Parts: sequence; structure tokens; C-alpha cells
Amino acid sequence: MSQLNNKYSMTFTTCSLLVQESIKVAELFSKEKDWKKVSKIAADENLFQYRTVSSLKRTLSEIISRLKLLSEDALNLLINGYKEEQLQILWLAVCLRYPFIYEFSVEVIREKYRSMQYKIEQFDFDAFFNSKMNYHESLENITETTRKKLKQVLFKMMKEAEIIDKDDNVQVALLSDRIIKAIGSMDQKYLMVFPN
Repeated sequence: MSQLNNKYSMTFTTCSLLVQESIKVAELFSKEKDWKKVSKIAADENLFQYRTVSSLKRTLSEIISRLKLLSEDALNLLINGYKEEQLQILWLAVCLRYPFIYEFSVEVIREKYRSMQYKIEQFDFDAFFNSKMNYHESLENITETTRKKLKQVLFKMMKEAEIIDKDDNVQVALLSDRIIKAIGSMDQKYLMVFPN
């Protein structure tokens, strides 16, 4: 398991939440207990039944980079949990993989919810992005096209994870005891990625 770092990786334009694919990879890992083996088996067997090897490998690499940051308890919940729990675990995995998304969750989504301003506007992303440019020079090199794509993918993932609804309103996260225990055992601060 890795701690959040201060460097922003902004490579989340290529994939969304990848719910079913992630569950399949987690199930395979629960048998193999080795991420390299999981990667090889999933590629050899075309686990997602994708048409091209390149998209399979790209998606597989993205999923593994997220799931390997989770605790064993969290991975077990991803496999055996209710749909809401599975989505919450996958949202956490995305937040762990991408500090930019983690900070957006805590500083924008959670704060808006707590101040009873439930709508997440496109402007909120832009303002957040601009504020982070002061601390992360790498963001200055991102083109306007890529920035729009980042925003589009993030909003799509938030909807898939049921963090926001179809109208971009924040949804309260009802966390089960199992979720609180699994995430809390990693670090209590990770519970802050959920609006509650």
C-alpha cells in the first residue's frame, strides 16, 4: 500500500471507474496473490474480451495501479460487498491513485456538501484546477483540450461512483460498518473522500 504523494499524475483521461473489470481483476488477485501473475493471466486470457491487445493492456495497467493501493479488507469488499460498497471502494482506489482527485473530493465535494451547496459546477473544477497550478508546475503544461477531457472523465467517474447524481448534485455517502472498518484500517483520512 502506498501513501498519497504530492506529485500529480493526470493520466486518468483514458479510463473511467471500470467497475466490472476491476471486480474481475480483484477476483483473480484473490486467487493468485501476485499482481504480475494477475497481469499476465488477464492479458493471456483477454479477461475483459476487448478487441485490441493495446486497450486490454492499458486498462489492465490502470486497474492494477489502483487496486494495489487497497488493503486486503478493501479488496475483499470489492469482491464480496454490496454494489454501494463496491462503488465506494473503487472511488477510494481512484482517489488513492490520483492525489488531484483525492484533494478535489476533500476540498470541493465534501466541503460543498457540508456547506449545503450540493451542486458541483463545471466552474468548481476550473477554479480548483487553477488554484492547484500555483503549487504544481506540471499542471501549467496541460493543454486546454486535455483539461476539458480531465474534467469530463472526472465528472463521469463521480457519476459512476454515485458521488454525484445525473444532475451533478452531491449524494450523501452512507458508509456501512464494513466500509468504515476496511478504509479506517488503512487511514482514517481516506474516509474524507466521501460526502457525509
